[in-house]
Amino acid sequence: MENSPLLCWHFHITGLVQGIGFRPHVYRIAKELNINGWVSNDSDGVHIEFRSTNVNADLFRSKILESAPTLAHITTNKLQKISSKTFNDFKIVQKESTTQSHIAITPDLALCEDCRNDLKGGKRKDYPFISCSQCGPRYSILQKLAFERHHTAMNTFVMCDSCLTEYGDHMDRRFYAQTMSCHSCQIPQQLFKNDNSLVSSETVDILSLIPKLWKDGKIIAIKGIGGFLLTCAAQNEVAVQELRLRKNRPSKPFALMIPNLGHYLTLKYNPQVSTSLKNHVSPITLCSKDQISHEFKFVADNLDKVGIMIPYTPLFQLLLHSFNQPIIATSGNVSNSPIIFDNKEALENLSSIADYILVNDRDIIMPQDDSVITYSQKSKQKIILRRARGMAPNYLEGYQNDTEDSILCLGAEMKSTFCISHHQNIYISQYIGNLLNFETQKHYSYILDHFLNLIQGSPTHICVDTHPEYFTHQHAAELAQRYNIPITTVQHHKAHFASILGEHKRIDSDEKILGVIWDGTGLGDDGMIWGSEFFVYENYTMSRCAHLDYYTYFLHEKMATEARICAFALLHSEETANDLIREKFNDEEWRIYKTLISKNQLLQSSSMGRLFDAASSILGIIDKQSFEEEAAMLLEVAARRYISSHAIEDIQSYEFIIDSNDCLPGRRILIQMIEDLALEKSIELIAAKFHLTLVKWIIHVAQSEGCLSLSFSGGVFQNSVLVDLIHIMCAEDFTLYFHNELSPNDENISYGQYIYFKMTQKLDEKH
Repeated sequence: MENSPLLCWHFHITGLVQGIGFRPHVYRIAKELNINGWVSNDSDGVHIEFRSTNVNADLFRSKILESAPTLAHITTNKLQKISSKTFNDFKIVQKESTTQSHIAITPDLALCEDCRNDLKGGKRKDYPFISCSQCGPRYSILQKLAFERHHTAMNTFVMCDSCLTEYGDHMDRRFYAQTMSCHSCQIPQQLFKNDNSLVSSETVDILSLIPKLWKDGKIIAIKGIGGFLLTCAAQNEVAVQELRLRKNRPSKPFALMIPNLGHYLTLKYNPQVSTSLKNHVSPITLCSKDQISHEFKFVADNLDKVGIMIPYTPLFQLLLHSFNQPIIATSGNVSNSPIIFDNKEALENLSSIADYILVNDRDIIMPQDDSVITYSQKSKQKIILRRARGMAPNYLEGYQNDTEDSILCLGAEMKSTFCISHHQNIYISQYIGNLLNFETQKHYSYILDHFLNLIQGSPTHICVDTHPEYFTHQHAAELAQRYNIPITTVQHHKAHFASILGEHKRIDSDEKILGVIWDGTGLGDDGMIWGSEFFVYENYTMSRCAHLDYYTYFLHEKMATEARICAFALLHSEETANDLIREKFNDEEWRIYKTLISKNQLLQSSSMGRLFDAASSILGIIDKQSFEEEAAMLLEVAARRYISSHAIEDIQSYEFIIDSNDCLPGRRILIQMIEDLALEKSIELIAAKFHLTLVKWIIHVAQSEGCLSLSFSGGVFQNSVLVDLIHIMCAEDFTLYFHNELSPNDENISYGQYIYFKMTQKLDEKH
């Protein structure tokens, strides 16, 4: 072996391999094996050139791959011989790339345990911007690829000699950590009053002052990783209600940030929540109100779950450790507008909400809200409610791009995202928001333009929702003209179905798969408003096979905000429901709505979301929502109360008559609910029967179509009671596919548009 020739090698690794300490990992193994060469980040991954024997090259490769950093996600690796070169040692080098990006982009990483401990002592004790190769901002500060300090918002901060020493020491945990700084080369921050006057940091310790301000009932906007958060003491009900008033958020739940898992929270029966809160994403995680202290339950009035998070940045860790009580932490924005991330904009627009505003000099390039997840109570199914900080923009699971095409998919209107397939990578943006809002439209355009610039990509094709009035539909026309490329429109619910097929890699499946796609609204192929769709997928085609019986869709967006109007639309002609529905409207409303609904040529709808709203109104739970999906969430709460204390087999579903097209008359279910009310049956029981009936319908359609595999997508499947019932009643006889890495709501539409486009290509190839 001693006489084995020394050869030169090139090792190329792709995937999520930047911004997570991969180069230091390679460097240490090279030193261990006495290998000379170099390792570098580039726009298409990590490149290593080195000189060694055949045996040592294989050993080097296996050690790199087998002991890769925990956060790494390697998609490809290729080792090949190259022409002879001479290396004197092993180095980490920086290269400027002029090529398009082919690489996964590292998401922002929550504060790691090592850095959390470093806050307690040493040179970075109490330093609010501590980070290392395993934690800290990544995507949110990225200006250019590859991930190097001078390509990020850290480029204006010069490391002190002490940090430079750590940066160059391969035995140090911060060896080549691109985001590091300390007290000596700190990122400055400033505290302003809401009249824009500066609180002097020379006379006041800001980190000590903020907990005192919380205690005094003050509302403070604090710049985080992806944008500003509005905060106040969670125990101070007056402060919380004032925040609701100023933000115009009367009842939508707030999230709690707790000092640590040992305070105010009991998680011994739900280890998934604990694991979620402590991982590198550290999302807001919904947990039962039974698991939190009583004094905080009012932050989510009427609901039975509360969103919890722990401090995921060093700044919040220091503040919460000092305060030692939970705080409210909610997106820093005016209601229905995107999160604010710019210092100047925060001082201008958050001063009407916050008493104080804490800014810092590290720019946020890519704004993001916090991610939100939950788990169903019985089956523990993970449900992503919002995919943003810590999750976006990579999509490393599911069906990937297999061509050099660069397909840009613009998503839908509500809960908007975009998706880009680019050089074997799939990128799905963070949740952006409701594009009915002009500020959100600007926000969407900014994020998209920056992302295209980041990957240096020019799309070759655009996919968009068929609805001509969506902002994305109109924006697609502008982009198509800019890039001189074609547009493909994809029906909303088919995109939902495609997204779940793509996530589970089922688009090439030989079996028939039933897609159960339930949501609020989406323009159907027949020009009506769909929302309770069943499709059969086979041989790259989707066929609609069932849906709710059509009912009148009028007043458009008002139906999504007033559950009573949904009840009216479904039951206005039913005598048995007349008294119950009539009392929800004044005389003038009743006359106007009766006149409107009697007109011909009104749109018809099969929306499942609006059926949930109608059911909630009928049960007297709510008639007017203050936020999207409130009525359905409260109906879910009522059902969960009953199901939690009763056996499923003891609950009877409602009778339903299916027509020849397997369509279910929703109004018939509602009438039976009214009959149960007349019999003085409990609201909780009726809500449970409503949910159970829908699952029985799913089983009926699956059996009618001869499908043994069922897939579920659409915002209705954020309902964890419905998800649990499907698991309980269907798992034994069917294979079930739920979203695990994407949200079931409209955030997945952009990815679904891409998958649908690929399906049509495969169908064309087949023919």
